[in-house]
Amino acid sequence: MKNLIKYIWACSLILTVFIANATHIVGGDITYEYVSENTYRINLFLYVDCINGTTGAINSDKEANIAYFNAETNEFISNDALDVITQLNVEEVNYKCLKVEPNACVQQFKFSYIKIINPRDHGIIIAFQRCCRNRTISNIQNPENTGATFFVKLPPKNIVKVNSSAVFEKLPPNFLCTNAPLVFDHKAFDKDGDSLVYSLILPYIGATADEPRPIPASKPPYANILMKGQYGVRNMMNGTVLLQINSLTGELRVTPSEAGQFVVAVKVEEYRNGVKIAEGFRDYQLNVIDCDFDVIANFSAPDKTCDWSVSFENLSVGSALHYRWDFGDYNSTDDQATTKNAKWEYSSVGKYRVRLIVFNDGCRDSFFKDLNILPSNYIYAKFDAMQKEGCDTLRVILNNQSDSASNFRWDMGDGVVIPINENIEEYLYTKPGRYTISLNLHDTNTCNITDDSSIVVEVFPSKHIDAGFKVNYKKGCSSNGIVNIEGRNTASSYTWDLGDGTVWKDEFKSFYKYKIAGEYTIRLETSDTGKCIFNDSFEMNLFLDNVIAAEKGIQLYNVFSPDGDAFNSCFRLDAERTQCLDVDYKIFNRWGELVFESHSLYDCWDGTNNRSGNALPAGEYFGVYLFKVKGTAKKIKLSNVITLIR
Repeated sequence: MKNLIKYIWACSLILTVFIANATHIVGGDITYEYVSENTYRINLFLYVDCINGTTGAINSDKEANIAYFNAETNEFISNDALDVITQLNVEEVNYKCLKVEPNACVQQFKFSYIKIINPRDHGIIIAFQRCCRNRTISNIQNPENTGATFFVKLPPKNIVKVNSSAVFEKLPPNFLCTNAPLVFDHKAFDKDGDSLVYSLILPYIGATADEPRPIPASKPPYANILMKGQYGVRNMMNGTVLLQINSLTGELRVTPSEAGQFVVAVKVEEYRNGVKIAEGFRDYQLNVIDCDFDVIANFSAPDKTCDWSVSFENLSVGSALHYRWDFGDYNSTDDQATTKNAKWEYSSVGKYRVRLIVFNDGCRDSFFKDLNILPSNYIYAKFDAMQKEGCDTLRVILNNQSDSASNFRWDMGDGVVIPINENIEEYLYTKPGRYTISLNLHDTNTCNITDDSSIVVEVFPSKHIDAGFKVNYKKGCSSNGIVNIEGRNTASSYTWDLGDGTVWKDEFKSFYKYKIAGEYTIRLETSDTGKCIFNDSFEMNLFLDNVIAAEKGIQLYNVFSPDGDAFNSCFRLDAERTQCLDVDYKIFNRWGELVFESHSLYDCWDGTNNRSGNALPAGEYFGVYLFKVKGTAKKIKLSNVITLIR
């Protein structure tokens, strides 16, 4: 009995591990929606294979853990566990005229919640990891032990303060059919109205068979999946028309030539005012199967041609077929045909949409393709740069808007020529100079023509202006109000403010004399203009003592009333204004008799005769003063009339 219990326990453990590791992951993506300041709705969409995946493994994916990381340091911030809120089947059939709908089953699990998090100036990486992918995948190495990482970056606030990520509008295709063209609208919706650019990329790996549900997800950066030899971004799956996406519209096209399961990823980049602010991606497994059709509409024609007479080869499949061509020639009302293969002579250059409708008694299918008729002397080379000027160094981000050509070459203008057909998105200039970047296109696939485009960028040397200076002046009672200025200003345009209302504009004097004592701030501010000039400002405080303009600063009072009321009852000198002066002064009556004499700033005449001590009558008296500036030979002689009131 004990052995039986051990056996059952071991089997259950093995089953649990198998369920956790069961291969069933089809794809996924993460989006975010701005709600308010530092508040976002986070959405995780997870796609699972409900045919090859076990019920236990699929049920285990009804809980997801989403991790948050500092996008600058990659340090872990937090992890949230979520339960699935909606579960639906990917059921839309993207083909017409199927005899029997294939047995394909993909389910979408949606997780969504409100998250309060501050991206600050470093941004946030939001990530989810799960293993493993379907063991039957055709285009990647070791699929049964390869997991997936779905992530998105919440941009830093110094890049953009308010943003919601682009959201793919449609569920991905449920299945694809061999040898049948698929045109799928894979565009996204952007709530903020940003411009969107689409491209195919390699998906990302994450988690392992040993740790299929890491909590939290591992730290970024994340590595791309390893593709098998013949596969890559330019050939995600074999086909007569390889998988491709229109970078502006998000239209996905492919005509697969072999059955299998193929992992792909579509990236959508967001641009605001010409500047890239964010990106996201959808990782997905395309299931390609052999389908049985009544009718398949398909034809081949060049995407571009310099020959205005174009032949169309009908590749449609079916029995007892009828055909209806519409060549999209807006210069003609008779641009139609009903033959199997067709040919049309266009009357002018331009872009035309050609449509073929194929039908029999039981079914009808249609297929369209865009055709560009080029003039024999035309190919369009055009590019621009986000930033064309820099200081000391310049990192140029190139935005190539040229037509595709069989051969192209970049010349960076500094002696570096990029090898032929090697694209470049950014380039760093490390020395000041003026550089002409040029792009040469040579198209041998259509009209065997060339075109050139160029722009000029310039790197300026930085000039940092130093507005420093120092002042020297005499302090205390030896002060004369003269300030000597020593400056190291290198600017050609500048302003001195001496703090007393005096301003020097674009001129410099080595000294300045203040007329009144007090506290002053001298400020120098540079204002040179030009590229990469960094102006400066500097200020210095100084205090000048009362000896400045001593004669003007002396205050002689001329009336007092010694009546004992404590208000103006004594005649004295202004000691504060004359603290840097020695004084001798005498006061006489109208007959020239000396009535008061002092040698101190602080003595006070109370209206008595300082010889007899008798109170003097009201009337006018005469003061004579001799001031001497301390520490100098300068003397100041003054006199005034003093009125004594009783």
